[in-house]
Amino acid sequence: MVVFLGTWATIIALGATLAGVIVHLRSPRGLFDALTAHGLLPASLVRPVSIAVPVAETGLGLAGCAALILGMTTVKLAVMAALAVLFAGYAGYLYRVASTGRDVPCGCSLSREPVNGWTVTRAASFGIAALIAAATTPIVSAPTDVASWAVLAPAAATTLLLLWTLPAAMRQFDTRGVRWTS
Repeated sequence: MVVFLGTWATIIALGATLAGVIVHLRSPRGLFDALTAHGLLPASLVRPVSIAVPVAETGLGLAGCAALILGMTTVKLAVMAALAVLFAGYAGYLYRVASTGRDVPCGCSLSREPVNGWTVTRAASFGIAALIAAATTPIVSAPTDVASWAVLAPAAATTLLLLWTLPAAMRQFDTRGVRWTS
């Protein structure tokens, strides 16, 4: 069970990180524009942060994938711990943005989903997955049998997809087409 949980959490954390990289590659100005709209960072930090975040995500995502494939336990532990901190930072930052009450984009998806409690929950969930992955890394390695991967891969992919689309799925519309966020 620990092998399943640890590998499942690793795939979710790495998948979320790599999905973020893809979003930043497809919309290079998206994060910059979102950080500007949030209005929390000093103007002098918006550009450096909008560059540093995708670079960090890319490096951690690639290092995590290599560590998982090559069985490099120490590297995987370091990457998962770093991702847990990164996602916790995202959750805290998004919580602060949400508390302002402004309708501003998250900057973490191509759909320009607004920052709300669900974007905070998503970031925190990815952080918890990375924390679980880090906690289980010294105990177990990834499964080597095909049957385990036949269950793990779809389970992790489904969980990742559900978490990634959570904010959009929780957005509801009334009969007049006016948007409101639950």
